[in-house]
Amino acid sequence: MVFLRVLWLAAFATVVSQTVAASGGPIAFVARGLIPRIHQAGKDVCQAPRLLPAVSSRRTCNLFFLKMTSPEQWISGDSTVDPADGFAVTPERVAGWAGTDRKQAYAHITACDAMMQENYAKNHAEVGKTIYPFLFCEFTPDGGRYTLLVNESERWSEKPVHQTYEDVKSVSHIPMGIWVTLSRYLQSSDPRVWQPLLTEYEQIVQMVFDSLDELKMSDSARKSCRHVLKASLRFIGQTTKKDSINQKKFQTDFREYTLSIEDDLVNLQTIAAQTQVCGLLSTLTKWKHKIGKEEWKKLYAVAPAQWTLSTENVHQLIVASTMEEEQAASNIFVPSDPSIDLDAARALVGRVVGDRVLAQDVFPGSSEAAHQNVYSLSTSRDLLSQAAEQVLEGERLQHFKDALNRLADQQATMPACPLRQKREGECPAHK
Repeated sequence: MVFLRVLWLAAFATVVSQTVAASGGPIAFVARGLIPRIHQAGKDVCQAPRLLPAVSSRRTCNLFFLKMTSPEQWISGDSTVDPADGFAVTPERVAGWAGTDRKQAYAHITACDAMMQENYAKNHAEVGKTIYPFLFCEFTPDGGRYTLLVNESERWSEKPVHQTYEDVKSVSHIPMGIWVTLSRYLQSSDPRVWQPLLTEYEQIVQMVFDSLDELKMSDSARKSCRHVLKASLRFIGQTTKKDSINQKKFQTDFREYTLSIEDDLVNLQTIAAQTQVCGLLSTLTKWKHKIGKEEWKKLYAVAPAQWTLSTENVHQLIVASTMEEEQAASNIFVPSDPSIDLDAARALVGRVVGDRVLAQDVFPGSSEAAHQNVYSLSTSRDLLSQAAEQVLEGERLQHFKDALNRLADQQATMPACPLRQKREGECPAHK
């Protein structure tokens, strides 16, 4: 044991000295002088077989001293590996585990579906590239950008919404701005955590109010904007003077403030909608006239949106107004992902169109199940939804049956009430 410790100490000293020697300086000079001596001492110990009965000791010698022509070889990793020295070997059962028949079967079936998915995605992209005309309705804070792909070499793109849309929308958002600034601090008794934020927002609102007359908008829009700004500044000013916020009192005061500007907010909503619809619809009408009504009947459109804006989406409504009802129902898509770009939108339409053709050939039968599968594969309904509903319905029925059986078993094994057996009515539980 003592010799083993000495041996490991020598090996450790070799490594440390080598590292110090490489660092430079006076200490490195000393280390460079010690390395050969430590190395030789380790070799001397290794040359005495009677001192090395343990395999671990022989392994240390082979690794650190005898198989190195110089101690620097340990650092560079040039030492010779000899299996006879007892190095770890991976058990055969572990090495061969991935090659069992069952594992290979799993690998084959996984690879089969992976190849299908790969070609499925490629097919979507290729089909999407053949669909014209194609309209991409991109959400932007100033009302939206529309891009129409007419054919492989021609595309038109416009942002036709007037600045008024963004102006009135921004003012209309001020009540929400106040609420989201304060709501997360309603449980805090320290005003220092929310007063600076609200004061900063107040300064921005004040700047909007001071420069309102510089904005180009109708008198009606300007009047409503002024009312909203005044009421908002008044509410913020009253709130920032408080040392704390009572949640119930805040809710009462805030609702009183928003009720006072309700008509103005509705008016600004109407103006924003008129401005947006007018700009975008005029562009679509112009494009429809240019490519012709027959080509427009082939139009597919994608309008990515947040999930909160995906139902009765404004862009969906605007585009639908230029189509027949049937076309609008089948050719406009509103994916709940606003980050989708033009290429991803085309691939999405490629998948929908491709699946509609695919469904007819994969499920050509006349059974109800085939019809349901064609519908699912051709729409946004999950292909497994009908089967899942049947399973869940069966599970519900089975749970109900199991519950009845358990109740019956409990009643069968329940001990009889001794009082009831003796004198009917004397047990409180059975009166």
